[in-house]
Amino acid sequence: MTERLRAAGLRSHAMDLPLTSFTDDTEAVRSAVREGTRHGPVLLVAHSYGGLPVSAGGHAASRLVYIAARMPLPGEPPRG
Repeated sequence: MTERLRAAGLRSHAMDLPLTSFTDDTEAVRSAVREGTRHGPVLLVAHSYGGLPVSAGGHAASRLVYIAARMPLPGEPPRG
């Protein structure tokens, strides 16, 4: 997918979560978003389990997109 986005003139980055702990995964998301905002608005896309650390750590992104991902209900703490 990143090649297709690049061909369309869009910058993208696919990241792997460390999967060592939910805290580490959340921090990895925060770090990636901080880095991405240096280049402009960030559209953060989450898939599967990634929806949980994205919900917890992706608040600085311009938009969040969930694709077959786990999104906590309102008031529910995001946990793995």
